Amino acid sequence: MAKFPEIGELNRRITLQQPVETEDGGGGKTVAWHDVAEVWAQVEPISSRERLFAGQTMAEVTHRVKLRYRADVESSWRIRSGEAHFTIDSVLDLAGARRFLELLCLEVKE
Repeated sequence: MAKFPEIGELNRRITLQQPVETEDGGGGKTVAWHDVAEVWAQVEPISSRERLFAGQTMAEVTHRVKLRYRADVESSWRIRSGEAHFTIDSVLDLAGARRFLELLCLEVKE
């Protein structure tokens, strides 16, 4: 059974962001990030690894983020926490109870 966080464990302020595409005038599109909501969450790293890509070492850190249930969160969104950004890989309703969401995320180095 999924473990619901205690309210005191939701101790980090995060911003949920939604992608907004706009025409760039040259036939393509650009993506900007629109802030949807600021919420309290529990953010915990669950794994990390380094890999070699195009001759450079790249670090990947995955996180588990738990927050109060919201029906609008999608895997196309991202999270901003301070200077860090996280892509959302999956959105899970913990125990199907509509009390908390668990987001599995990958930290993006920009």
